[in-house]
Amino acid sequence: MTTVRPSHRPSPDGWMLADILRIPGTRYALLISADGLLQTHAGDITPDEAEPEAAAATGLQSLSRNITKDSSWNHTLIGYADQHKIIMGAGQGSILYVTADKTAELDVVAHRMSEVVKRMGTQLASAPRHASDPV
Repeated sequence: MTTVRPSHRPSPDGWMLADILRIPGTRYALLISADGLLQTHAGDITPDEAEPEAAAATGLQSLSRNITKDSSWNHTLIGYADQHKIIMGAGQGSILYVTADKTAELDVVAHRMSEVVKRMGTQLASAPRHASDPV
């Protein structure tokens, strides 16, 4: 039986990501604004751990977009000895980021991520911030 691992600190919108974490081998999921701010998280990660990963994921997403000559970027997959990172566009101005161990079936994880993005639609969008916006 697969169980969803709770966040170390409940994230108000973490329920949106819980469906991804039902896949065996997934560790945690982050929803990130395009400027690198953590919007919500779920799984085995604390907010203090999630915030620098959110910033790094945004940088990786930007690099991925800029190494292609067209604007058709969809996702980036990075493999390490013990884990994988998947970064996917998640609506206007948002990024969905999932970490999974080597036992996870990546095609299933990526498909579930796409389903979550489609299902949540505009709820995942993050409006651009302006200099006059309060922090």
